[in-house]
Amino acid sequence: METALKLARQHFVEIGQPGRRRVVAQRQSYHGNSLGALSVGGNAARRRAFEPLLFDVRHVQPCYTYRGMQSGEAPHEYGERLASDLEKLLESLGPRK
Repeated sequence: METALKLARQHFVEIGQPGRRRVVAQRQSYHGNSLGALSVGGNAARRRAFEPLLFDVRHVQPCYTYRGMQSGEAPHEYGERLASDLEKLLESLGPRK
C-alpha cells in the first residue's frame, strides 16, 4: 500500500498537479499495518490508536451486496446508490487541484 500511495503522489507531482493529495477508500478495507496503510484502511477499530498519526482519508461504503443492499433494492439500484454516494463525497471535497 505504501508503494501505491507513493506512486500516486509521484504521478501528480510529475504532471504538475502537486495539490492533488486526497484519497478515498472503502470502509472496512484492510491494507496492512503501516501508517499509510492504516490511513487508507477503513477499519475504525484498527485505526483508533493511531488516529493522531494518520493522514486524512475519506471512506465510502464498500460494494458488498450481502450487507449493504437494502430490502427491495435491485442490484442495479444498489450500484447506482453507491455511485451516487461516491459522487456526493467527491463534490463535497471541492474542485480538483
